[in-house]
Amino acid sequence: MASTKLVIHLQGIGSFPVTTSDDSETIELISADEPSGVVISSVQFSDQDQDAKLEYTLSADNGVDENGNVVADEEATEFFEIKQGEDNQAHLVVKNSLLNSNISTVNLEITARDGAHPKEPATSVRRVIVIPREPESQTDQVSLNLVPFPRNITIPRNLPTGSFIYRAVVLPKKNNLTFSIEPEHIFKIFSDGSIITQKELTEEPQTINLTVEVTDGTGRKSSTESTQIVLKKTSKAHFSEQLYEANVPRGSPEGTVVTLVSAVNAKGEPVRDFVLKGGNSKLFTVDEQGTIKTNGDLSTGAEFDFLVAVASDSTVNAPVHVELAEPRSPSINLVENQIFATVFDNLPINSYVGKFEVQGDEKVTFSMSSDEKGMSNLFAIEQDGTIRSTDWLSGFEGMHKLSVLASNMDPAGVRSTNATVVVDVIKSNECVPRFKKYENLIFYVRENTPQDTVIGKVSAEILPGKCDLKYSLGNEEILTINPANGELKTAKEFDFEKQKSHLLTLKLVAAEHNSVETTAELRIMDVDDHKVRFDLTEQTVEVPEDIPPSAVIATVRAVEEDDQPVFYHLGPSSPPQFSLHSTTGAVIVEQPLDREENYKFTIEIGASNSADTLPAEWLGSMKLIVLVKDVNDNGPMFDRTHYSAVVDKDIVIGSRIIELHAADPDVEDQGKKLEYSVTGASFEYRGMSRNVEDVFDINPVDGKVYTLKSLSDYVGGVFNVHLQVRDTVDGTIGKSGLKVYVHDNSDLLSMELPYAPSTVTTQIVDEFSQQLSNSTGLSALAKKISYKAPHGLMSTNSVDLQLIFFNKTIEEIVPAEKVLAVQEMRMRNSPNVVKGIPELRKPASPYLMIEKREDTFIQPELFCIVLGFLVLLAIVLSLCGMMACFSRSRFLREKKIVENEMAIKDAIQFPSNRSPALVSFKHYVPPTPEMYRNHEEHMYRSSNLNEKVGSYAVQQATIIVAEQEDKI
Repeated sequence: MASTKLVIHLQGIGSFPVTTSDDSETIELISADEPSGVVISSVQFSDQDQDAKLEYTLSADNGVDENGNVVADEEATEFFEIKQGEDNQAHLVVKNSLLNSNISTVNLEITARDGAHPKEPATSVRRVIVIPREPESQTDQVSLNLVPFPRNITIPRNLPTGSFIYRAVVLPKKNNLTFSIEPEHIFKIFSDGSIITQKELTEEPQTINLTVEVTDGTGRKSSTESTQIVLKKTSKAHFSEQLYEANVPRGSPEGTVVTLVSAVNAKGEPVRDFVLKGGNSKLFTVDEQGTIKTNGDLSTGAEFDFLVAVASDSTVNAPVHVELAEPRSPSINLVENQIFATVFDNLPINSYVGKFEVQGDEKVTFSMSSDEKGMSNLFAIEQDGTIRSTDWLSGFEGMHKLSVLASNMDPAGVRSTNATVVVDVIKSNECVPRFKKYENLIFYVRENTPQDTVIGKVSAEILPGKCDLKYSLGNEEILTINPANGELKTAKEFDFEKQKSHLLTLKLVAAEHNSVETTAELRIMDVDDHKVRFDLTEQTVEVPEDIPPSAVIATVRAVEEDDQPVFYHLGPSSPPQFSLHSTTGAVIVEQPLDREENYKFTIEIGASNSADTLPAEWLGSMKLIVLVKDVNDNGPMFDRTHYSAVVDKDIVIGSRIIELHAADPDVEDQGKKLEYSVTGASFEYRGMSRNVEDVFDINPVDGKVYTLKSLSDYVGGVFNVHLQVRDTVDGTIGKSGLKVYVHDNSDLLSMELPYAPSTVTTQIVDEFSQQLSNSTGLSALAKKISYKAPHGLMSTNSVDLQLIFFNKTIEEIVPAEKVLAVQEMRMRNSPNVVKGIPELRKPASPYLMIEKREDTFIQPELFCIVLGFLVLLAIVLSLCGMMACFSRSRFLREKKIVENEMAIKDAIQFPSNRSPALVSFKHYVPPTPEMYRNHEEHMYRSSNLNEKVGSYAVQQATIIVAEQEDKI
């Protein structure tokens, strides 16, 4: 045998826990009329941490209303709350009026924790709130009730003999009360409940258990109240309690004792002079013994708070909280008032028989008795209502009846109720439960089956009816069983992928005590309820461009939680360079890769449970992005395979012809230095070719090609210049060709582009060059673009494109006259082919259009100027004509006014003309139908006026004044 020493170091959490010096549990008697905001109790917490931040919470339990019913914890907390005071004080105050509730008693727990150190343990204190609610008429009907003592009463150890300690208060107040106290050799109690010391306490232990009992003249006793006297050395005046709380029945008469306070001075002598302070202090009085009584009508409120202080030093004080209590139920309510139990004669001692439960979890005291001889020795009841056997029951077969008494004492008195227990003792061999033999105890259920689905049934051998067979299951979270017939139902939905089977424990109970157990199995059947899915919806891989075919670049994986095969498919738009293994998900290279052609591939991959599945039927899909990494497998390359340039025969020696550009397509070589050079040149003219030297050269750095000699001897031909670019690092080269056409000014042709200069692009020039090539059958090559009209005036809306044409077969420049003749011929033969194409012209010729040809040499700018002048001239002439017309009209008006004035004067001087006599009229017969057939009009005329038959006529004389002279 060997041993060693083990040293264990306990490491703290690095901070101090929350503590309190107040009593952990006290009883507070308050009134239901107390207004909101009244302080019921104050608790002093402390925490030595410098950064402590105390937080308070309030919880309630064991709430009972005036009828003995349980009050929900949430309802109880609606009427109380915690308010934080100074120096880490927590004040329990009334939140809402208690008149709106029936709460009689409730346990409130105040918890304080340090928010800055959440791992510190919390500290809690309990306050039992008693709210008397019993009417005055019932006061005489209740038994005696001692107001519960505080759990601890702290007094100085050096108190002299005869010092006051505490006063026991009895509710309701009665005369002829007798008190007894233990230990009586240390303490003495008077008929008014005052407790004093009978000896010095210097030799006594630190804590002394004190018990008080009260009886009245009838000999009826109240329940005993106990507390602990804590001896503490003190050197300053203080009250025996930090807070006094009391409950007063609503409607109590004036002078009702509320509570008793006690204090000692700095010498440890009891204080005999007290005063009350505060807004509610006028409703109460206090005598020299510290007895606080009511001094008025308390119906105006539900709770009252004030201070009791020492008269000689008001700084020594203690808060007092008084609440009005509402009436309560006179009896206790049990969940069941009668219990029937069947037990076997071989029931072990201390076995469970039954249990009485109190509604609302009210604390009561149970006692049990029986009229049958010896029956009280066979059974006993515990304080929580549990009935157990206390002896062997063999020989006591049959029915037995026991009586149970449940009682409770609160500040208003004692309440009680009666209940009955009927025990049927049967022989043990009559009720032996057994499951049926050979019964299949393996049950099956499909996954995702709804809850409460019947999956099977278990059976037992038949027993007598009094055996009361009951089935139970030890796996209630999985299945439920009907206790009467053994029917099994699902209690939840199952998932095959999480667990494939469950072990069950079946239990069969007979007569509540005989039982048998067996095991069963629940097997889950798989259902294809999970879709195939990819963990990654997109994945990227990098491969070098020189990777060989048949190489695997990636392997994709799809998750199938069901027991099903997985097949992989390529999407219809996937590149042909790759293939996919249908069962392993391996992506394989099928064709060589070239980063310069395509550096990125996107492969769409799908998964399903079938080998032949369309993309629309895929259960899951993903994208595999393949990035091709560059490998140095390419040399530098020109941006074009062939270049073309048109130069004038009179070009100055050393002039730049064209600027070439080259680059290395490999990513790693893009920053390398390139060197340009001319490797050779030839001249071709009318089908003949010869090599030439020292005609062209190129700048090795920037790629600019320039002439080395005059080209006037090479008009009409073309140079084929061989170009080369070399990588100065690895020596790789790239080649291209340059064709240089030498022309004379007479070979140039121009055309006007129907575009503004700012909109002309290289693409537009190439399109028109191609159209001209098609319309003439020759190759058109753009020479230059001019934004100035041939006659020297700048035109902002016209672009002049100069071109040369050459034969497509022998690449010989075609003279301008021949090109114009070819286009003219094609315009006549195929007008639809060249329709809409601007006409070619000599650079000095006027603008002409194919769609609208005019034999005029007027330029558009000159035409616009002339047209503007004519319009301005027309406007001036129109204004002159309008002014002349206005002057003539004014003259005629003035003339007419003068003539009218003269006519009026003449009319006044000479008599007016008389109107001639009227011609007589004659009525004729209306016209006949024959006259109508002759188309003669039916009208009335005078016979002097050649009128027709049946007509009338009227003469009228008119005098015209101031008219023209020839009409008067």
